[in-house]
Amino acid sequence: MKKIFAIVFVLAVLIIAVLFFNFSSNKEESWEQVKSEQFELSISYPPSWRQSEDQTLLSLVDTKSRTKDFKSYIRVSMRDNTGNIFGKFYAIPVGGEIAELSEKSQVTNRSVVKGEYKTVDGQTGFATVEDTVIPGPFYSEAIYVLRGEKIYIFRLTSESREELEREKGIFYKIIPTVDFL
Repeated sequence: MKKIFAIVFVLAVLIIAVLFFNFSSNKEESWEQVKSEQFELSISYPPSWRQSEDQTLLSLVDTKSRTKDFKSYIRVSMRDNTGNIFGKFYAIPVGGEIAELSEKSQVTNRSVVKGEYKTVDGQTGFATVEDTVIPGPFYSEAIYVLRGEKIYIFRLTSESREELEREKGIFYKIIPTVDFL
């Protein structure tokens, strides 16, 4: 009886180990990684997404987005923390309006639907779910991260609330892959 129990126990441990190995390694092995010297970070993303970088933004676009005319995307941007803008995010109540980080922004009527504290690669962050008008309307979820005197903004933007809800799962799988250089 002890021998049967030992065999069953060893088999159960092996099955759990194999399942754990497959789930933990498959997710990240097939993902692409971009390393940006400009943004001083690396970030990984699934193969169904594509990456582009210009002078002010690092963008990841979902090529399999469900909507025809608009593809959900994640954008990373970086701003100076002039005037302690980041500190003001902690004081924004749900339903409060967010001050713009840039005069050039097309975003208007931005208000916080939900906010919570986050960390990204050990750095202090604040996540917001926002209602915005980018002439749209479009819906976004953003994580603002303070690193030194820079604010990193990781923003998921989708065409509808439903699409945003579907894409949030991948957004919150991508964010933990961020490594600041």
